[in-house]
Amino acid sequence: PSTGRPGRFPPPLRCPAPASGGVDAGALVRAVSAPLFLRLFITREPIDDGLAGQAAAAALAAARAGVFTTVGTAGTQRGEVT
Repeated sequence: PSTGRPGRFPPPLRCPAPASGGVDAGALVRAVSAPLFLRLFITREPIDDGLAGQAAAAALAAARAGVFTTVGTAGTQRGEVT
């Protein structure tokens, strides 16, 4: 979302950590930036406020749904050997 003033950003979005584990910050950042990098470097399309907001909203919704938790499907921490 645009604030209507150049160089100004909207307030940060809050994302509570899922109860099942912490949030994998790297995965969350990649989810936000991937659509932007695709347009910048692959399709060479312009990036606007709408696209940036859409990418952030999609990643936030996924984080709230627990997609980026650090606990694996078997209840183990990522990288942990059982």
